[in-house]
Amino acid sequence: MRTCLVLLLFGALVAGCSDKSTGENAAQAEAAPASTTHAKRRAEEPPPSGRDLAWLGRLHRWETNLARDGTKVAATDRGVRQGTSTRRELRRSLVKLTRCEKNLLRQVREPNATRYRPGYELLADGCRKLKDISFELIESLDRRTPVPQAKVRRDSSESRKLFTRGSATLEGSLRANRELEVSRGSLDESKIEPRLSGTASRFVFHKPAGIEVRCWSKQEWKFVRKEWGAYVGTGDLLGFVHSGRARTSVAPRICKQLARLVYRGERPTEGLPLYRTSEAVAVLAHESEHIRNRRGDEAATECHGMQRMRRLARLLGTSKSYADLLADTFWSKLYELNLPAYKTSACRDGGPLDLHPSSDVWP
Repeated sequence: MRTCLVLLLFGALVAGCSDKSTGENAAQAEAAPASTTHAKRRAEEPPPSGRDLAWLGRLHRWETNLARDGTKVAATDRGVRQGTSTRRELRRSLVKLTRCEKNLLRQVREPNATRYRPGYELLADGCRKLKDISFELIESLDRRTPVPQAKVRRDSSESRKLFTRGSATLEGSLRANRELEVSRGSLDESKIEPRLSGTASRFVFHKPAGIEVRCWSKQEWKFVRKEWGAYVGTGDLLGFVHSGRARTSVAPRICKQLARLVYRGERPTEGLPLYRTSEAVAVLAHESEHIRNRRGDEAATECHGMQRMRRLARLLGTSKSYADLLADTFWSKLYELNLPAYKTSACRDGGPLDLHPSSDVWP
């Protein structure tokens, strides 16, 4: 799952040099995920090249650095008002934001793939507006004059919209968001799986629709995973949630295992088949949990999803006893095998992440 890190900096800009609000609260208010454009793309579009993946990786690093610079502005502004930072330090922080477009051009460079260019141009437009805002704030500092609050807020809103549109347009151009047909079953094909989509919707929204579960063929998943991984800065993906949209993409082996559970009625009770089934339900619970709470980190999301596995398994058609077996198996055999980012000592019976601390049932 990807949150548009660039948006973190706008609370800092709106709050910078202001006597009316704190940078921290404003930054949190503006850190909403970007909307995703539902891009219609031809299935025969070529897969991302190594050059494309490298470009997406550079873009991710640039965006992370820009969000860091915006957070620095907010922290320094608070320090100025509290007497722990100087106006000169705040000025230096703002100067870094004026280099947004220059860094985009030098560190990322223009994309080779045509489909990435519209999003890239919008990000560059956002940088140009961001530069104007930063210079306005610097001028106010230099002249020791009041910040033009109304103009800064207006320009900040315009810049934020450009960054949001740029991020959404770029994400919409990724292969993960191409048009797919709705098809059920366990065939190795890229599709929107209706039964899993309906189950995830009831699991999260208590409605028969609302979430789209995308299953991918083995061949296409390689490209989807690599492109998305470069875009968000990670290569470890069994599934991911699309930004600002109730849509999740899931690895082929997870979808196939869930199809066996749902359509074939398979209920393995021991060994590797049981572990695979438990893992598949846990992955769908995890990705659904990301849709339920966009701001949750991986460890908390994994813990909460695991605790809700029983309900998800029942929605997938299992008995209560089998749902209990899947949840117990994941906790006792598989949870400890998670990567460090996906587990925490806070995830335990009666611990800080226990959703039902008064219950005798765990997970």
